[in-house]
Amino acid sequence: MQPLRHVVGPEASLRTISVHGFPAPPGYERFGRTWVVFHRWQRHEHQHDIVVPVISTGDGPRFGEEIPEDLPINYSITEMRCTVDLHPEKPNATFDITITIRRESEGPETVLMRINDSYVVAEAEYRGRALNVFSNEDPEQVRLGDSPALVQAGSILYLANAGEGGDLRLKYETDIQITRQDGIRKDHALFLSYWWPHIGRQPFRSRITLTGPVDWLLMANGDVVNEQQNGERKTVTYRNDVAVSYHHIVGGPYLLAAEIHDRNRTIRAWHVGNVNRERAARDVRSAADSIALFEDLFGKYPYNHYDILDTLDFYGLECYSFTVLSP
Repeated sequence: MQPLRHVVGPEASLRTISVHGFPAPPGYERFGRTWVVFHRWQRHEHQHDIVVPVISTGDGPRFGEEIPEDLPINYSITEMRCTVDLHPEKPNATFDITITIRRESEGPETVLMRINDSYVVAEAEYRGRALNVFSNEDPEQVRLGDSPALVQAGSILYLANAGEGGDLRLKYETDIQITRQDGIRKDHALFLSYWWPHIGRQPFRSRITLTGPVDWLLMANGDVVNEQQNGERKTVTYRNDVAVSYHHIVGGPYLLAAEIHDRNRTIRAWHVGNVNRERAARDVRSAADSIALFEDLFGKYPYNHYDILDTLDFYGLECYSFTVLSP
């Protein structure tokens, strides 16, 4: 069980690990008719949860070899369109996500995905029709017929009978608060780690619409295509036409600390609480110079802006069109 030891890590214990069994995704029963996932909340740079089949031996059932995260399947995700409502007063965040699934080759009609285990699907539709959703249920209670259905076990998510593909819509919510990591809090929102369904971390385009307090900065990957206010709430939509593997959301009562314009692009620094003008000026100049250097070497930077955001207690992460860094 060396892979499981790797997931637990030196800073954790077995008590951090949850276990769910589930029926093998249809078409993949050759590995074993029942699979088991050992799962925990996964930070952005962690490896992945461990999935193993249960196999029959002369000494009874045993765990087989790990099912790899990049197990080849016959589908890809081409685009994600989502609406995320941030309610720090509760605190709570709701997700309404639509992913476009495309069939790439012949074979099993099952779309095998992963998602952080903190996000449990409550409702789902496929090609406009409501799905039966089996979330963390006893494997014996999961009944899959000939129609599309959705199964979730911990961080494993699969769509059975997907046919030629189409739009899969998922709804779920969370009050997650991981220390120094992701969470929705009264004064900050940070979602960096696998809050979206993915196939082996393969990249896709996105259109992310965020709604939150009117005095919050709301930021996601890509360029702003729409912004509007409605009383005490604000909605901002970001479109990212670059297919990327990781998707990020940040929100909070940020203050503009510095702004410059370079190569028809706006570079901004945002601070929380107290503004440090000197540090902000250095940061935006450094970002502008870096973008210019890489443009000259490799090609045009694809966004019309770049932002540097302080975070309250998170160490830092690069997010394509912005970065989050501890002060």
